[in-house]
Amino acid sequence: MSAPTLLLLAPGDSRPATLRSADEFLCAMRSERPDLDIRLAHASNCLPSVAQTVNRIVRSGAEEVIVVGLDMLDQQGRVDNAASVAHRISDQHPHLKVIAARDFGPEPALLNVVDAKLRSALARAQVTELDGLVLAAPTAGDARAQAKLSRCARQWGHHHRLPVVVSCAEGNGGVNAASAVRSLRSEGRRHIAVGSWFLTADALWQSERDSALAAGAVAVASPLGAAEESVRVILSRYAFAAMDLLDASTDEASPTADDDFTESRPRHLSVVSA
Repeated sequence: MSAPTLLLLAPGDSRPATLRSADEFLCAMRSERPDLDIRLAHASNCLPSVAQTVNRIVRSGAEEVIVVGLDMLDQQGRVDNAASVAHRISDQHPHLKVIAARDFGPEPALLNVVDAKLRSALARAQVTELDGLVLAAPTAGDARAQAKLSRCARQWGHHHRLPVVVSCAEGNGGVNAASAVRSLRSEGRRHIAVGSWFLTADALWQSERDSALAAGAVAVASPLGAAEESVRVILSRYAFAAMDLLDASTDEASPTADDDFTESRPRHLSVVSA
């Protein structure tokens, strides 16, 4: 029996930067796992659409499909999230076995990518001193995701010996990136940088970037993108969803779920006294 098809679901955003990010993920995934049938579909009206991609999957003779959304945190109830799309595919193609992979969730290992992206942003802005950080996420997620995101923020702040405020662009009454920057500035901090807990440069990230800079942030990191760590997270989610399709036990921990932020690899950001 062949492995299930991996369907990457890009967010519903037609901006060129978002489309490029989705294509980069597809190329990176195919390079990492050339043995898998990996397809891309867009939740928006961009091509290829979900319907087009699924029709091609059906014509290829595949019997199982795992949908993995290119979102850092699944937004429950959204019509274009992985679970909703998987449900619609099942309704339209009853002969297919379709399952949505678990959302990314905050993975501490991805903090290494956040650091790398932030250092690039700081270099472009010619910033050498920091006294505050914001970890900007698209949404707060559920209680479990909120707890893990807070843990990641504490690890990040402890590593750099800087205060960190978590921002959430949407939902749950959380502060957005601009509010988080203003909060740190109200404490007398003036060199504040924003790390991005976004996967792709979608409209939401671009809005958060612009508002954070307008609020006084000295630099905003680009999204994580198709980094090696991001690809590993996608593959781990795919692998465990495939286990679900086989009705196998999923009690074992995800290969990346307990990865710690690798403190030996990144260098400390240059800071000024609090």
